[in-house]
Amino acid sequence: MRNSPESNAARQSRLRRFRFMLAFVSSGLTVLAAFLLIRFQIIPAGPLSFLVPRDDNAPAAPNVEEGALILEEVGADKTGHKYVYDELIGWRNIPNWQSTTFDRKLTINSKGLRDTEHPYAKPEGVKRILVLGDSFAWGYGVADEETFSSVLERLLAGH
Repeated sequence: MRNSPESNAARQSRLRRFRFMLAFVSSGLTVLAAFLLIRFQIIPAGPLSFLVPRDDNAPAAPNVEEGALILEEVGADKTGHKYVYDELIGWRNIPNWQSTTFDRKLTINSKGLRDTEHPYAKPEGVKRILVLGDSFAWGYGVADEETFSSVLERLLAGH
């Protein structure tokens, strides 16, 4: 005796519902497991962690107002990278920040740029080039004097 088309359709419908519920439950269990592993610090939360300076401790970064939201990379003890939240532009460098990045000098000037101090007003007879870019332009992992903008500045100063 063959299955009728109606019983096949009902079986297919039940199978689809079962697969949907299985996917839904397994996804929920995966999210719950990930949350618990991160919550109890069994695994790191990811490449970033947030620090909020407290009144009773030294601030997480100098030159930052108390209670400011600080973003620190996992491994910041090696990279030296910390950022402060700005309501207007989002995450930015901490002004006047000095650290080391992979045991090399890392300096952020008072304007929050990875560079030496430069006045906004350009002195007469001076040419400037503005370098905008990503982590390569910023000089991730290299010393201040090794960033390509610093090398370019030295090369152009010689001409």
